[in-house]
Parts: sequence; structure tokens; C-alpha cells
Amino acid sequence: MIASPLVPETLFRNVQRLLDGKGVPLRPHIRNHEDFPLRRFVSCGHCATPLTGSWSTGRNKTYAYYHCPKCRRVSAKKRDMELAFTELLAQLQPGPGYMRLFKAIVLDVWKARRAENESLHTRLERVVAEKTQRLDRVTDAFLHERSIDHATYERHRDQLREEIALAEIKLSDTTLERFDVDGVLGFAEYLLGNAARLWMELGLDQKQQLQQVLFPEGVRFDGEKFGTAVTCLAFKQFGENGGEESGLASPPGFEPGFWP
Repeated sequence: MIASPLVPETLFRNVQRLLDGKGVPLRPHIRNHEDFPLRRFVSCGHCATPLTGSWSTGRNKTYAYYHCPKCRRVSAKKRDMELAFTELLAQLQPGPGYMRLFKAIVLDVWKARRAENESLHTRLERVVAEKTQRLDRVTDAFLHERSIDHATYERHRDQLREEIALAEIKLSDTTLERFDVDGVLGFAEYLLGNAARLWMELGLDQKQQLQQVLFPEGVRFDGEKFGTAVTCLAFKQFGENGGEESGLASPPGFEPGFWP
């Protein structure tokens, strides 16, 4: 079973558009409101309820707010909370030691998966060849040697053809597409090192994909600041006191997966 990619394909393509100087990617049709990219991703720091977003009408204009629909202890202007979130992203930097570990894990898993697939591919090729030979012998036994009757021949023929077809389907599933794993790792490192800028420039869907990649368990906001969050494996988070505060934890069920 091939693991799901850590970096979603649509996010990869849209960041590549930015790097190529093609501007902000077109936003696809979305079910979430583009004015509130952090809605339901950020939770209340007091009761853990996902925050919602809405517009409030003042005397002269409207104001956008994120707020807790349950305890109502969190109510923050959209501009203020999103600014605090980009500051949180800016504090996240891929440490060289962690990136080396990250790359080593991805390459090790990729090499192991490739070796496993090559071994399985060889075994399945052998199975197809053996069953094809058996089918040839059954055909010879019926057509030339006349040692089996027609009903026996058809029964063995149909069974072997089915077994060969199933083995060939499994054989095709073991083929891994060729791709530049080093190039994808380089892209991941760039993404991790420029998360704040990319988050501001990407469309809503890509913003939310990036948020989920960086903070697999979401983040909490108490009305003034974000709490300590679990980050993806390649990040370290710098605490407010200037020391390094480890924010490292693999997402549940995480397997490095940049392969198709």
C-alpha cells in the first residue's frame, strides 16, 4: 500500500506557479468562505470548540471576526488573528538537523518501498510465467496428447486464465512511476522555509491544505495568542523567550510520502 503524499498535488502545482512568476493561482470552486481560511481549523483555547467566522455591522462599515460559538470567550478581528497566524508561521523554521533527518527518513522509506516492490514484481513475474507454462501443457495434453477430455481441458484452461489475469493485475500495481525524489524534497524544504509568505499568497484551498500539512492537529487561540501546536516532522518552533521549544511530533499514522 502506497502512503498518501505529505504535500498535496494541488498545493505543489500552485506553489510552483508562484515560483515561476505566474502570480497567484486561480481559486477553484470552494465550499468554505474565502474570507475565513482559519475557520474550523483554529479551536478555542478555552473550550476546544472550532472557531467560526462572520461579519458584524458597525455604524459605518462591517467588520470580520473569528469567534467561539460555544463559550464565546474568544472573539478576534479577522485581521488580528490572521496576522498572529502568519507570525506563528514565520517563527517556524526547518532546522538543518531536522531537515537532514526528514530527508533521510523519506529516502529510506522510498528505497525500502522500491526494493519491496521490485521483489514482489519479480515473484509475480515468476507466477505468471509458471501458470502460462501450465496452461500450455494443458493445451498440449488436450490437442496433441489427447490425454484429457474437452470438459477437463476447459475447466483447467479457464481457471489458469483467471489466475494469470489476477497475477498480471497485481503485477501492474507493483510498478512505481519514475520521479525526481530529490527535487520533491527540495520543494518541501522551500515550502517549509517560506510558509508565512506562501500562506498569504495562496488561494483558500491551498491555504487550508498548507495549514493541515504544517499543523496536523490544528491550533488553538485564546483570544490573544496561539498555543503550542504539534508541527510536522521537519519543523522546530522557537519559543517567545528566544530558546528553542520543540514542536516536533509526527502526525498520527504519518509515513513520509512524496511518491505518486
